[in-house]
Amino acid sequence: MNSVPISLLYASITGLIFVGLGLNVSRVRGITKTSVTDAPNAQMLRTIRAHANTAEWAPMMLLLLLVLELAGGKSLPLHLFGGAIALSRLTHGVGLILKNRMSVIGATLTYALMIAMPIYGLILRFH
Repeated sequence: MNSVPISLLYASITGLIFVGLGLNVSRVRGITKTSVTDAPNAQMLRTIRAHANTAEWAPMMLLLLLVLELAGGKSLPLHLFGGAIALSRLTHGVGLILKNRMSVIGATLTYALMIAMPIYGLILRFH
């Protein structure tokens, strides 16, 4: 039996989002005929940053989720955190690519998670 089913679920979902964003980088490179050594145009830069931002933030958020689960965190908050991780990565990535306010929603959700999850961890540790 899996001892960390919640972390596994949301790490898997976030991993698929990450792969989708990476595939989109390759797709846009092909459409714009942009090599990895070329200076990216604005569309290419947004696409690269959507993928890179997930690479920067998702590992720490998923690590926190895993540690919270291992520390005995309750199922509901863990699912809320996990769902919010996936949602934050999806909305931020899509918002950057489409140049709309979804990126702000995703970024705000990311910062909220990066405050809430460590606080929950401290509560678990000292309660």
